[in-house]
Amino acid sequence: MISIIVPIYNTEKYLKRCVESILNQTYKNIELLLIDDGSTDNSLKICEEYALKDDRIRVFHKENGGQGSARNMGIENAKGEYIGFVDSDDYISPQMYEILLNDIETYDADISSCRTGHTEDFDVTGTDEIRIYENDEIIEMHLKFTEEIGQSPADKLYKKKLWDEVRFLQIRAYEDAATIYRVLYKAKKVVYRDISLYHYIRRD
Repeated sequence: MISIIVPIYNTEKYLKRCVESILNQTYKNIELLLIDDGSTDNSLKICEEYALKDDRIRVFHKENGGQGSARNMGIENAKGEYIGFVDSDDYISPQMYEILLNDIETYDADISSCRTGHTEDFDVTGTDEIRIYENDEIIEMHLKFTEEIGQSPADKLYKKKLWDEVRFLQIRAYEDAATIYRVLYKAKKVVYRDISLYHYIRRD
């Protein structure tokens, strides 16, 4: 099972598209952890409505503490063998987790990663090329800010054990950059597929 963790804070305008894109994955053995980080809009209500429709959803509510603390709550409650993250104003292509899981299993990797698209549609772009990185290459690629192994935790699928004893820093900005290298350091192999399956929305 894949545990997909979505930290949420005042994103009612985007939340339904995000949740629908996860529920409509071609890989069905998932649980969706919606972590409401003290929203003051209708985000929590939307989460609870979805939970009534699909028993794969679990909703958590906490005082506002930042995206890092919300992701940490998800990690601590995840039941799956694998973990993925999606930001609540973004969305993913229907086949994303099926492809990432297949790549982990096919190449015996600890993490699989894909290209992040910056489009408002489901156009799949990229060469579909597979690139494999071993432990001594992973951190070097990460520090070079490459597309393959970047700062974001959200365009990847992880074996859950990588997050043992690793949690996001509870800071208001760059909590991902301040944390993700620790997980990458523990990975023996990362597989990257050059195809845009994660859709990142730029907004103020």
